[in-house]
Amino acid sequence: MIPKFTRRFLLGFIIVAQLAAAADWLILYRSGDEKLRRGMGEEASHDLRKALRGAESENAGRAQLGAILDALGRSRFRLGKYREAITYFERAIRLADQPAGRVPGLANSAQAYRELHEYRKSETCVREALDIDANDARIWQLLGSVLIQSRKFEEAKAAERRALELGDSFIAALVWSDLSVMEEAQGRVGEAAANLRRAIGIFPRGQQRARLLVNLAVLEQKTKRGHEAATHLLEATQEMESAVGKTHPDLAKALESYAEVLRRMGRKPEARQAAQRAREIRHFLATTVDWHDLKSPAQ
Repeated sequence: MIPKFTRRFLLGFIIVAQLAAAADWLILYRSGDEKLRRGMGEEASHDLRKALRGAESENAGRAQLGAILDALGRSRFRLGKYREAITYFERAIRLADQPAGRVPGLANSAQAYRELHEYRKSETCVREALDIDANDARIWQLLGSVLIQSRKFEEAKAAERRALELGDSFIAALVWSDLSVMEEAQGRVGEAAANLRRAIGIFPRGQQRARLLVNLAVLEQKTKRGHEAATHLLEATQEMESAVGKTHPDLAKALESYAEVLRRMGRKPEARQAAQRAREIRHFLATTVDWHDLKSPAQ
């Protein structure tokens, strides 16, 4: 029979060990979340995966597991691994105890499906989120952006108006960006460019703003404003690389556009250099991306 003192010592040792294990995964989660905020997607994913394994082995609560899964999904989304991101978002949704807890995962899933051009699935996720919270400006704006991609322009306008009514200046920037896409789709290039400039003037530096700079440069090419397009694309590539790293598909897209503008301007050595960088990124992605991340045909 184990002496009473020894039993107490062993029990205390076990409790301390359990607390240390819990502290380990919590530290990893906080580290991953902080790295994600700093734009370090791959490093964040590494810490968050370890945090998830630790939390699962320690039977952490549903809310804690959901928070890790959501952060892990966002880290994969940032790296362009949209299909993988969806699997984490959907797991987080299933762990939500209250309907309101499902909204972030539904919105994030909708954005990932939108990036994969799976617009019906994206719209389904957004509308489910709106059924839970009809006063969230970000969700209305997200719905508008998806409807524009589906060319449901009148419904999209109504959704974007609702977003403007409920939202702040950041939401307004997203709305102007969406309306620019809609104007371009209907052949109104001048109006599209004007809306993009309004959005760019509001957005902070980062991935989203860099994307808008690329879009603006495309419109400027259409209106024979090559020098302005080149300036904006150079800014976009620098801003994109700073935001998402050297191997993101968004950076490859920006470099490809930049190379095309430079070629048209006769700046062939610079064009070749930009095109080569884009090819290297595409090659890297082709050799590392899982087939589940490949885009399915637009719906």
